[in-house]
Amino acid sequence: MAQYKFDLMTLNLTTIQNIIRGHQQALTDLHGKLLQSCNKALKEAIETRQQAMGKRHEIYLKHQLNTFFDEASVTLNK
Repeated sequence: MAQYKFDLMTLNLTTIQNIIRGHQQALTDLHGKLLQSCNKALKEAIETRQQAMGKRHEIYLKHQLNTFFDEASVTLNK
């Protein structure tokens, strides 16, 4: 039973990783097409916005990781 659960989880994770790769490739292709069809000012605005979003995500993730254990309830197993 444990081996079946492990195999099923492995299959699910592999499927999710393949879907993520497909979406990343589609995003990369669309990003390239968008940048080819834009003028220089719009390209710079897009790149600046991407950088700002990336920094914001890093800050948010760091905050979530730092506060997770503070907010998690603690129980003692006796």
